[in-house]
Order: sequence, then structure tokens, then C-alpha cells
Amino acid sequence: MFNAVYSIAQFWDGRARDLVEQAGGPITNPGEMASSHEMAVSVLQTIPGYVDEFKDVFGGEAIAIDMVTDSIAEFERTLVTPNSRFDQ
Repeated sequence: MFNAVYSIAQFWDGRARDLVEQAGGPITNPGEMASSHEMAVSVLQTIPGYVDEFKDVFGGEAIAIDMVTDSIAEFERTLVTPNSRFDQ
């Protein structure tokens, strides 16, 4: 995921147009998390710290999958390697 923010499409085949769309894919992929968006949200809602953090960031709403994918995408945007040896 390093430097993925600079890609014009996500995944090896470009099936996701941006990081938000990409973030939801691994949750339901049988070879990765093999879960569902509903299950991921249900689990997050059982963790008080996450409930508080989502409330702080998104307001008083219950956690929803779009909040989860937005959060993951924001994190992925920070994964950049400016001026690394590889980039050089």
C-alpha cells in the first residue's frame, strides 16, 4: 500500500477507482479477511475505543461501512515513501 495514493487505480487490475473503494475489498475477499462489511461493522461496534473514535471523527452516528472505508483510506494516504532509497 505504500504510495498507493499516487496510483490512478487500485488493485493489480485497477478494479477500484480510489483508496476508499479499495479499502472495502479485502474485508469480503475470501483469500484475505473472508468476512462481510456487516460483520466488520458489528465487531467494531463492540470495541468501546473504536466507537468513541468514530463518534469523535464522524459525529454521533453509529459506525457504518462507509466510515470504515473512509478511515482506512485516510490511513493509506499517509503510507508514502518520500525520498526513500527505493524511490531514488
